[in-house]
Amino acid sequence: MKSSVVVILFATLLMFSIVEFTTSEERSSEEIVEERGYCAEKGIKCHDLHCCTGLKCKREGSSQVCRKN
Repeated sequence: MKSSVVVILFATLLMFSIVEFTTSEERSSEEIVEERGYCAEKGIKCHDLHCCTGLKCKREGSSQVCRKN
């Protein structure tokens, strides 16, 4: 009984650490992109660029461009 509780607690802790690590990596990569000025403005193709804050890469005709959410 005690061992199963310990295993569950350990698994929960491991899951939260993985989630935190992944989200912190995503945040830091987004911050770097915007700090260096590599984000695409509204209407600019975004196939290999990240859109600036508040914009999403969406399909428009045959290409993808940054547009408001």
